[in-house]
Amino acid sequence: MKGYELTEGQWERIKVLLPVEQTGRRGRPRKDNRSMRSRMLWIVRSGARWRELPEAYSPWRSVYARFAKWRDDGTLENVFEHCLLFLLLSTLPPLPFC
Repeated sequence: MKGYELTEGQWERIKVLLPVEQTGRRGRPRKDNRSMRSRMLWIVRSGARWRELPEAYSPWRSVYARFAKWRDDGTLENVFEHCLLFLLLSTLPPLPFC
């Protein structure tokens, strides 16, 4: 697995936080949320500019458009908050009354 790809467990935790993928629409099919999220993580992990995204992944404009949509509608913030909460809760010791 590459450093910018999500494990199955990570994907299972966040996929419900992403907008529902629309199917059955006209035109070119959209890339699935998981692959788009991996491409966004590649940008973050590599420090590259959007235009430097390898063509083999997707046109950079498509990845940036999905990123901007998720940024603007609060999806990314929701995912980050969920991941932070998961990390915080997983590092706490068990409560004595549980």
